[in-house]
Amino acid sequence: MRLKAAELRQYYPNLKLKNASDEHTGLLEHSIDMVVSTQAFHWFDIGLFQKECNRILKPGGKVCIIWNHRDASNIVVQKMQKSVKNIAPSF
Repeated sequence: MRLKAAELRQYYPNLKLKNASDEHTGLLEHSIDMVVSTQAFHWFDIGLFQKECNRILKPGGKVCIIWNHRDASNIVVQKMQKSVKNIAPSF
């Protein structure tokens, strides 16, 4: 996926890719407007991800998690929803 994203640089010259984990991005504190994660979210340590989001997001920043299907009986989905509500209570 990273290689595919790199191909987008020809269309989006300001696109920057960083080799880092969800819990240690290396980004500056309060420097990001939005954090977006897709299917990879199920691999994250939710508590550490939340801590990193709180560190890097600007005030009012948002977290967007894109998931193909939500099964409310699934423990991962339940934890994700709880985590998102903790990060961004308006969700």
